[in-house]
Amino acid sequence: EAKYKDQDTAIAQARAQTNSAWLLYQSTQNATVNAPISGTIANLAFSPGGSVQAYTQTSATSPVLAIVNFTTSEAVLALNELDTTKTSSGQPASLDVSAVDGKKYQGVVIRVDDIGTVTQGVTNYRTYIRVTNPDRQLKSGMTVEAEIVTRKKANVLLVPNAAVKPYKGGRAVRILDPKS
Repeated sequence: EAKYKDQDTAIAQARAQTNSAWLLYQSTQNATVNAPISGTIANLAFSPGGSVQAYTQTSATSPVLAIVNFTTSEAVLALNELDTTKTSSGQPASLDVSAVDGKKYQGVVIRVDDIGTVTQGVTNYRTYIRVTNPDRQLKSGMTVEAEIVTRKKANVLLVPNAAVKPYKGGRAVRILDPKS
């Protein structure tokens, strides 16, 4: 009889969880969210291709929906505070996706979060890059490395650091004599 009562209690708890999940799901149907105060939405981490998940008190369930646009792809990177100050919308980027061999993707920075997240004492800011030459090989969640062009200089001489030598209280570049 004790086992029967324990099982009856477990069934009642499962029913309560199911009802709770159903009510949470129903509350999202045709819902409008109204903010209780005025302000600016910052760090909106949802964009086409992302998924929305319903949560119960005990655990997350599978995604309720996915809003997908296969014609555009976006990479989301975490930049530290030093790199973030040099990065802004409109800057070009070159993307290397480790799962796709031999292809470089091009992109453009579309936004950088204004509010950072701190992980192990380091503040990072999410940076969003729109891929300008996507293809069907790109999949959500793939690892990507990005090189963002933050500034360009024209007509500059690039010299290895080893070529710069101390000279008369300053520094100079040693030029090899082509005659010798």
